[in-house]
Amino acid sequence: MESGYTSTPLTPGTPGTAEGVFLHWAALLNNPNTSHYGAFPVITVTARDAGGQVLATQQQTLNALPPGADIAWAGLLQAPEQPTAVEVTYAAVDWYPTKTTAADYPPFTASGVQRSGDAYSRQVVGELINPYPAAVGSMAITALYRDGDGRLLTGATGYVDALPAAGTLPFSVMDITGLAQQPAGIEVHAMPWGGSPQEWNTLAGA
Repeated sequence: MESGYTSTPLTPGTPGTAEGVFLHWAALLNNPNTSHYGAFPVITVTARDAGGQVLATQQQTLNALPPGADIAWAGLLQAPEQPTAVEVTYAAVDWYPTKTTAADYPPFTASGVQRSGDAYSRQVVGELINPYPAAVGSMAITALYRDGDGRLLTGATGYVDALPAAGTLPFSVMDITGLAQQPAGIEVHAMPWGGSPQEWNTLAGA
């Protein structure tokens, strides 16, 4: 698993907020198994101080992790102070044998990916491409931000509905403002979202 995060301070004295930081985290997961399909993978995100104490933590359940596939997710965690480390780890996943192979799961790709908008309202936009001959009801799209050396900095996740069979669909994901380090590149990962965790398996012809 690959992960990264960036932090932005909360505004002290603003009604409804406390002093601390927002942690924008992102993770890229891979299924190295060639004959097992993962359902409902759960990841745990934990922010720790210099002494190893937990400052904040959350769990995120995803839908599916097919053989050989990469899936990505990004989220927001609030901590009372700047952490020394933010860990992203597997918490659980249900494995099922499948007769499909990694070749049966071509990735959803994107074209024309760019950052758009002004300093106050920015988005990552592009066209999502469906490599399967069936429509997908809902998709989760994660934009991963990388530095010039390819290191994962952070990311953001958004959603679209009604991806046509073997077609394309415009998308936008809310951009992260106030980054201390601007990304050198953005890569997009997408996966079926909601409904049955076996939907991706069905798309693959299982």
